[in-house]
Amino acid sequence: MSVFRWLSPFSPRFLSLSIKASLHHSFPCSNHSRPFLFYFKTTYNPSLPLSFSFFYSPLNIQESLTLPFSTLVIPSIDILHWTLSTSLVSLYLLLLSHTDSSAFLHLTQSIAGFQPSIMGKKAVQFGGGNIGRGFVAEFLHAADYEVVFVDVMDSIIDSLQKNPSYEVTEVSEEGENTKTITNYRAISSKHNESDVVQEIATADVVTCAVGPRILKFIAPVIAKGIDARTDSKPLAVIACENAIGATDTLHGFIKDNTDSERVTTLYDRARFANSAIDRIVPNQPPNSGLNVRIEKYYEWVVEKTPFGEHGHPDIPAIHWVDNLDPYIERKLYTVNTGHATTAYYAHKRGKKMIAEALEDPEIRSIVHKVLDETASLIVAKHGIPEQEQKEYVDKIVSRFSNPYLEDNVERVGRAPVRKLSRKERFIGPASQLAERGQKFDALLGAIEMALRFQNVNGDEESADLARILEKSADEATAELTELEQDHPLFSHVVERVSTVQQEAK
Repeated sequence: MSVFRWLSPFSPRFLSLSIKASLHHSFPCSNHSRPFLFYFKTTYNPSLPLSFSFFYSPLNIQESLTLPFSTLVIPSIDILHWTLSTSLVSLYLLLLSHTDSSAFLHLTQSIAGFQPSIMGKKAVQFGGGNIGRGFVAEFLHAADYEVVFVDVMDSIIDSLQKNPSYEVTEVSEEGENTKTITNYRAISSKHNESDVVQEIATADVVTCAVGPRILKFIAPVIAKGIDARTDSKPLAVIACENAIGATDTLHGFIKDNTDSERVTTLYDRARFANSAIDRIVPNQPPNSGLNVRIEKYYEWVVEKTPFGEHGHPDIPAIHWVDNLDPYIERKLYTVNTGHATTAYYAHKRGKKMIAEALEDPEIRSIVHKVLDETASLIVAKHGIPEQEQKEYVDKIVSRFSNPYLEDNVERVGRAPVRKLSRKERFIGPASQLAERGQKFDALLGAIEMALRFQNVNGDEESADLARILEKSADEATAELTELEQDHPLFSHVVERVSTVQQEAK
């Protein structure tokens, strides 16, 4: 028996329900015509009464109920069956629509043979795009989380609300494997911010895949949701972005949007953990809808120390580590640097696909030279064995070469302004190598190719890059790289900027 599958075609609104021990109190409940799903965040102690807090987002209603260990008659909302299995007791709720607007809530012993298909864990995922749906949500779903997508794009929200499932197809040289993703909802932060706040206030995890430059825009609503929390266990906040310290950046924006008197207790309500993510999401076939084709290989590494005595969330796909720095720099300076280098050289030579570009022996050799330089930094800085790093590089280049991914050069190359910034995949490693007195010539070549990625159709940043390069070489270098003029890398980049500017005249 699966009531949840039966309900899914109706795209039901969900009603958050938390339980705690409390004194007996009466309960007013509002009528509504949509079905609801109740879920529970804490267990029940049968020696004490129950206290229920109902949060109904569409009407922005918060209502409470406390009842003794007995049966209570309350006004009806719609139909629902639910069992909460705990070590002590199970709840069986039956809410039936009647003309007299009555319903029964029964507290009973566990009902044999009836197991809920949806657990009580909830994650709020900012960003309903391909990475949000095809990477983050896939693994949250596998970990039995209900996923609440939050986005500003009406088309994405509408599609997620209308479709009870979508497919994620993992692609590798061995073939394809398709998984079906269910148990999700979607809310527009543009139109329904108060709903988003309430979802965060009752969530276990908040993740995001929106792009590093968008973090400042999602921080205010996350700050409001964190501030509204009453759960004793802090919310876990994990930014899943291709940037070093993305969660730290989001954390800073959240503090900026939190009342100064509440900042000191912020860590009682939320804990913030940086992550390193690695999975290729290529351009999607036409008319894919919500379905996502994605690389089978993945890496999701998250620091566990911020969670302290509370423990990290139960997400099996995550590799939890004490020190994230070696993982995030190795990933950014190998995967992202190598991928972008391939794209920019390929674009210059008129190649369309990444795998096609790496069939060119010269491009493949250049990519390896760039990654030899970043490897020298990673080995020296983090103590990773040289042979281990070499094998990692070979594996990464092999992944890029997979023709089944059908990865487009322009997709990989887009957003060149961000990719040329100080903490990113080119200037990040090159600046550190320059400071150490180590070789960075191949990286300079990749930087020059990135500077040539201008006015590409559909990529606003490539047009921004062209405008920035209209300035003097020194001004353009300072704006793009954020390097100080006395930095040992600065003059070398200025030379490359000047070369590109001269060729454009």
